[in-house]
Amino acid sequence: MNADGTNIRTAITNEQWSKGGHHLNWMPDGDYISMNLNTDGKPGIEIITVKYDGTDMKTVYPKGSGHPSFHPKGLPNIITDAYAGEMPLENGKTPIRFIDIINQTERIIAAIDLPKITNFEFRVDAHPTWDKSGRYVVFNGTDNETRRVYVADLKDVIN
Repeated sequence: MNADGTNIRTAITNEQWSKGGHHLNWMPDGDYISMNLNTDGKPGIEIITVKYDGTDMKTVYPKGSGHPSFHPKGLPNIITDAYAGEMPLENGKTPIRFIDIINQTERIIAAIDLPKITNFEFRVDAHPTWDKSGRYVVFNGTDNETRRVYVADLKDVIN
């Protein structure tokens, strides 16, 4: 809506949201939103983009999870994570995922420890996000049950 409360829009309807979805973010252009949303009614969620008024919804990556964040310079790259235990790696760690939406590929840029979600007082989600330059990503994790903040330099990974 406008600052004065006029021109109210609905980007995601109750019917769409009821299939499952979470963690929306503004896209760098300021007109679109990205989020995890179940668009097909099948198990699992997808990463989508949609214009603020609900038009032009697109699935941009079929394997949604965590807290997706698009590259701040408009590059076709997403950084996201997964919830503890949702997409565990062989060593039980949680992936920080770099997604190329043009080539529909992803690679793990970090593997972190997150506590299992049983105690909400110590819940830690990675919440990866870009810095404003688009070169670095910052995210949360734990080391021996101590909260940490990590920074990854993606200079050699970015398209």
